[in-house]
Amino acid sequence: MHTKTLSRLLLLTLIAATAVPAQTARHPLKLDDLARFRNVSDPQISPDGQWVAYTVSTTDPKEDKSNTHIWMVGYDGRNDRQITFSTDSESSPRWSPDGKYLSFTSSRSGKPGVRGSQVWLLDRSGGEAYQLTELKGRLQGYE
Repeated sequence: MHTKTLSRLLLLTLIAATAVPAQTARHPLKLDDLARFRNVSDPQISPDGQWVAYTVSTTDPKEDKSNTHIWMVGYDGRNDRQITFSTDSESSPRWSPDGKYLSFTSSRSGKPGVRGSQVWLLDRSGGEAYQLTELKGRLQGYE
């Protein structure tokens, strides 16, 4: 009886050992794999500590273009959502002192005659962003 139990245990161990490598098969990295990568950066905690705004960058190898959008998530990891959706990238999310608004930079089209990266303001609860600046030079950063 002891030998029978030991044989079954050995058989189960062999089955488990062969099943694990089959599930974690590796393959060489290919150009098409780039589309699956997400670069998460620039986390900014809201003044009340309840939210985190951050950026997520993706690459489209077919278009040979990368894009960055702003996301927001609750401090507990719930209610994760993308809050910018333009065809141009957005970056540098920053909270207003009262936490009701989120500013960011983007080269999206806004006011006529204004080109280049500008500062935009977005109500945290939703809606369209409003262009705050009309800089003629190059915007390198803001607070």
